[in-house]
Amino acid sequence: MKKFIVFVVIIVSLIGYGLYNKEQLTIWFAMNDHQQAASQYWFSNKHALDDTGTTNLPFRSNVQTFGYSISDPVEQDGKYYFETNLYINNQQHLPLFTVVEPIDGVWTVNQEATFATAGDASINFYTERYIATMKSAGKYIDQSIPQMEKEQLEKFVDKQLIAIKAVLIETYSK
Repeated sequence: MKKFIVFVVIIVSLIGYGLYNKEQLTIWFAMNDHQQAASQYWFSNKHALDDTGTTNLPFRSNVQTFGYSISDPVEQDGKYYFETNLYINNQQHLPLFTVVEPIDGVWTVNQEATFATAGDASINFYTERYIATMKSAGKYIDQSIPQMEKEQLEKFVDKQLIAIKAVLIETYSK
């Protein structure tokens, strides 16, 4: 009987605290967490596009369908950033960071911030891919990765960045 009374007291205390602080209670019971918000966002938008042909995403009309994958998040400044890969029309890869933040105690995807990360996410994706390719090449091809002193390597990287900058300016300037 004592265990039952203790159990009831704990439940009543949690409910009382939950009425006082709904955000904390929701987080405790994981009815609304950042992972769920990100997953539900992409799931709902994908199925809306598949079922009705429309979505609230800022896609152009030539987007017929998309797939997605979401990685584990990184927490920064009270927000969560999920590395996300969209596969537009099952052909075009678009890396993003899904930005999830609490709004009035509810974890919500910030759509504008999410789609604004396309440039940063692309640079991150292709840098990781470049490094992985070079490491793989080093396993199978002799001298595929030239060994350089730090100063030589800095000059090499600077040249590469200048070339990337020129392509970006030419592509995106008005």
